[in-house]
Amino acid sequence: MSVNARTGEVDDTMSRFFLENVEKAPELPDVTVRVVIESPYAGDRKGNLAYLTRCIVDCVARGESPYASHLMLTEALDDNDAVERDRGIKAGFLWRDVAHKTVVYLDNGLSTGMVYGIRDAIKKGRPIELRAFHPSRLAPEMVRRLDILGLKIEECVAQ
Repeated sequence: MSVNARTGEVDDTMSRFFLENVEKAPELPDVTVRVVIESPYAGDRKGNLAYLTRCIVDCVARGESPYASHLMLTEALDDNDAVERDRGIKAGFLWRDVAHKTVVYLDNGLSTGMVYGIRDAIKKGRPIELRAFHPSRLAPEMVRRLDILGLKIEECVAQ
């Protein structure tokens, strides 16, 4: 709504426009699960960030709301500075407490940061799901060890 400064008349054209379009807008799909994504960041950062994007798409396709601190916080903080890296890790871990589960994407291996996240999930009793876009390409030794632990790998729904 706006008011004409000269005449004092109220123009609510914009208000009507928004109300009419809000009523026509389609309902958003239900997204009810908050998840923390564990995927590699260090090493091939460009490749790992592209992989993370695929992981995010996979989560959303499952009706999940993903959080990946290694995407957001590394944009603002210097991962090569030990103090900033430590602060970033701690800031990211606080968000984990509101997540329903931790999802670990295994195609690019396990990094130290991912192990920290898995340990945190175990310590706090948060469920963990293991996922891969190409399970048949995973290192056989890793798959065997996970199988011994009773952990199964799900294939991603978004390819």
